[in-house]
Amino acid sequence: MIQLLAECFSTCILIVIGEAAVANYKFARQTSNSTFPVGFAFGVGVYSGAFLGALFVYLVFFSQFNVFDGGIRQMTGPNGTADIFFTMPSNGIPQWNTFIDQVVSTACLMIFIMALAHDCNHMISEVAKPFAFTIFVTIMTCAFSVNAGAALNPARDFGPRLFGAFVYGWNNVFRVHNCFFWVPIIGPIVGGVLGTWIYTGYTWLIKHYSQLSNIEHSDGDKTILLKSIQTPYVDNSHGLQQNLQESHG
Repeated sequence: MIQLLAECFSTCILIVIGEAAVANYKFARQTSNSTFPVGFAFGVGVYSGAFLGALFVYLVFFSQFNVFDGGIRQMTGPNGTADIFFTMPSNGIPQWNTFIDQVVSTACLMIFIMALAHDCNHMISEVAKPFAFTIFVTIMTCAFSVNAGAALNPARDFGPRLFGAFVYGWNNVFRVHNCFFWVPIIGPIVGGVLGTWIYTGYTWLIKHYSQLSNIEHSDGDKTILLKSIQTPYVDNSHGLQQNLQESHG
């Protein structure tokens, strides 16, 4: 139950920050096509319930919704607001293209996560790893948002879509854009599995067919035998140092 509440709370924070950025972008009627503010907001949200997050966004911007669409909720069109809550494909982009987009983007994200969390990755400190993850999510959102919104996680789309069903109608949210709803759910799942296979296979190849045979073990794990560093004389410091170096390879 504690783990369930933790997942609910963290996902809620992600959706509140990310979808609030989308709402700000839409209601301000931005003339710029840059999606960096949205990507940055989702990145910060990851750093720090999807259904609850969407509910909070709707309550906070309720008056703005009414000003924007005149109190008549529409999913698509000039006054459409459903894309605040869940992802939608761009005009003219077929589903097979959006599916590939979701698979590739999530696979890249998973490869980065596994490389970042690998035990032998000493290029970045443990404290800085969450920040690095934030930066990468921001980059991925900016890079892959034009085709299908860069869901990168089924929870990012499915929870808010369930809330949207109460606002726009159950049939509408699951049938819009030729039943597009399955793409941001199945695509990230397939992409996550594919990314895991790619990274696991890559590290296996590096471990077995390159000079980095100790990719999963640091030099600090080596055991130094006492007899391997013994010298004939007690005060032979030079010989002791040489034997220590040889023991470390």
